[in-house]
Amino acid sequence: MNAGWWGPYAVPISAAADTKVGRVENNASGTDDGYIPFIVRFKAWWEGIEPEAIMQARGNDQADTAQAPSAGAAAIEVDIEEEDGPLKSWSGSRLNFCRRLWGEEFEVVSPGGTEFSVRLVRPMALTSENSLLDLSAGLSGGTRQIHKELGVWVTGMERNPELAREAAALSKMKGLDRKVPITAYEPDKISLKPTSFDGVLIRETLYTIPDREAFLRKVAASIRPFGHLVLTDLMLVNEEAKKDRKVAAWLKRDVADASPDLVGAYTPVLEELGFDVRVEEDESDAYHAYVLQGWATFVEGLSKEDLNRELVSLMMIEADFWVNLMRALQAGKVRLCRVHGIKKAPA
Repeated sequence: MNAGWWGPYAVPISAAADTKVGRVENNASGTDDGYIPFIVRFKAWWEGIEPEAIMQARGNDQADTAQAPSAGAAAIEVDIEEEDGPLKSWSGSRLNFCRRLWGEEFEVVSPGGTEFSVRLVRPMALTSENSLLDLSAGLSGGTRQIHKELGVWVTGMERNPELAREAAALSKMKGLDRKVPITAYEPDKISLKPTSFDGVLIRETLYTIPDREAFLRKVAASIRPFGHLVLTDLMLVNEEAKKDRKVAAWLKRDVADASPDLVGAYTPVLEELGFDVRVEEDESDAYHAYVLQGWATFVEGLSKEDLNRELVSLMMIEADFWVNLMRALQAGKVRLCRVHGIKKAPA
């Protein structure tokens, strides 16, 4: 891990042991050695080390007193065990938290902001004469940015109905409900008009769909000849990775249907569906950087007033998912893969 992510707090994740916290204290006497700020405690939890190690690394004389609460402040308890399974639905509080985490101004709820979505679509070379289907619209900030930067007409679809509803409202509010409409869909019931899109984007979604091949078959049929399909997905490096405890910890916190495929599995499927697969690349480093940059920026921006029970609970629950995924990623068991295929003309 690059020391720059946490600034003066940085300690490499790779040197850390796995830990889990069910209680976060925020008082002026956290240890026998003196006050340890909550932000330091959180970073220590993320890294899987003792907070004293971080304090020693940056020097006790540089303790972050600016974020210290008043003496005698009550402890903040966080019961992660209540959420010890797949993350729950997109409640209003979780939605607001994730918007703040990944960039409020970008209207996204996943790593990379709008930048990642635009970067993935740009190689398709689409213009205002073309149409794109985004099957991972989320809150649709990235979907709208694709339209804004490239001019392409975008149909956004989101698997989660709560997110889709919020995304559709945002598109309408911005006057883009015609050029960037957003609707919800169920993968096993999705209906797409044949040969209606010049490009399709699917971001970190396929591993949560049980019958991926059937889904991809419908998607492929909706793409015009010489149209593009770009997908990114979390994938396991080999069969042994399925037994890895870091992978198991991540999947326990992901959606109930999460069942990642092996690296390289999509290429033969797409070739069978009539695609010329031009790119199959590992985007893990970029994804890792997006995640850590998002969390680092969020944590560094916290103030003493932010540290109420609700926000800390949301933060610890969300962080538990990302910590487990990043550990599996850093251990080399999971990769974020990008595949780009171009549909061949019919014979």
